[in-house]
Amino acid sequence: MSLTGGEPFLVDSRLFRLLGFFDTSPSFEWIGILTNGTLIDDASVNRLKRYERLREVQVSLDGANESTHDAIRGPGAFARAIEAIERLVQGGIPIAIMFTLTSQNFREINEFLRLAGELKVNAITIERMVPAGSHCDKQLVPSKEIIKDVFVTVAQRKNRLLREHGVLVRTARPLWCLLGDELGGYCPAGLTSLCVMPDGTLLPCRRLEIPIGNVLKDGLLRYGTPPKSYGTFVCG
Repeated sequence: MSLTGGEPFLVDSRLFRLLGFFDTSPSFEWIGILTNGTLIDDASVNRLKRYERLREVQVSLDGANESTHDAIRGPGAFARAIEAIERLVQGGIPIAIMFTLTSQNFREINEFLRLAGELKVNAITIERMVPAGSHCDKQLVPSKEIIKDVFVTVAQRKNRLLREHGVLVRTARPLWCLLGDELGGYCPAGLTSLCVMPDGTLLPCRRLEIPIGNVLKDGLLRYGTPPKSYGTFVCG
């Protein structure tokens, strides 16, 4: 169960109410939070410690430095995200960072991997920019050559990053299989993932806008208890 958005910490009363529900529900074994990190303070970290099933908080970093990240997220976003990561690490909460690969930040991949080691995060995920919505800048979409070059670089360094810094590089997404049989995985849409929109509409994936029901009318578990790896994205 992953709670995302929008930014889930914008309405923290709602976020923590959901955390309380999923932390005690017999239908869910773990909880994750996907955030930009700009609103996480010491009080937030202390509250997060209460939830036994909170498996991970994932913070987005769209660049390895302030200039690149803030060009996308806004002035001061990088500094606040780094502070949030450091607070979470110090608080003993498992932390991952997400790097969304674009045509503007791909040259920073080595710097990003180094930063992940310095921050002592538990894991990193690298996804490519996928255009969605009417206001998306499609010029940010990386070419297939860029994607391959970055994936090759990461694959070459991932074992060393795990050995020296304890940082797991997640390579279970579908495109990673292009580099070898030992990498890659399946797309979870319709299998182990589900997207819940603010009005209750259910989608197979936040990028696949095909309504398959409504949680307010149909319920979330109408077909029985979900598999252990089930991940629900609550989109704000």
